[in-house]
Amino acid sequence: MRSSTATRRSRPKRRGEGRIPVWGWVAIGVALIFFAIVAVALIQANQSRPTGGNLAHDFTLETLDGETIRLSDLRGQVVLVNFWASWCEPCKDEAPLLEAFWQEYKDKGVMFIGIDWVDPENLANAYLGGFGRRSPTGATWSNASATCTRWTACRTYLIDQDGYIDRFYYGPRFDDLRVRLERLTSS
Repeated sequence: MRSSTATRRSRPKRRGEGRIPVWGWVAIGVALIFFAIVAVALIQANQSRPTGGNLAHDFTLETLDGETIRLSDLRGQVVLVNFWASWCEPCKDEAPLLEAFWQEYKDKGVMFIGIDWVDPENLANAYLGGFGRRSPTGATWSNASATCTRWTACRTYLIDQDGYIDRFYYGPRFDDLRVRLERLTSS
């Protein structure tokens, strides 16, 4: 009787056994290409997104009232640019806060610009009506330059008199906005 520990003959490997099949290499290649494309897109999006201390991307916007605003034409003024959307819950929280700041600072040389991000016109107008927003407002679907689409909803940028981003806000967290507005308007 042979014991179970007896040496077994090793059978010869069949051709291709233990190797990754061709379709496996194709799947790996497709996955690598996909991840490379996503990584490049994320890097480019990060590089084009305005951040504090950098010159704000220039844009031209036609407001819902038919006025044309070009960011670079506002040099010498403090500008607050708020991107919002009717479906954005944090935007609904920040709208009354921004309108109150607009009412307080509009006569102190501060320009507030609201930009609706990808809403249909009827939803944008309904949203604005619900908050009584009166600061200049345009939309990325109207006549906005392609530069606006680099910026997304629920983002607010405070831009100094020289066109540089002083502060970036995400959502309705404006804890230091009054202090910054006072500093920028007093200089």
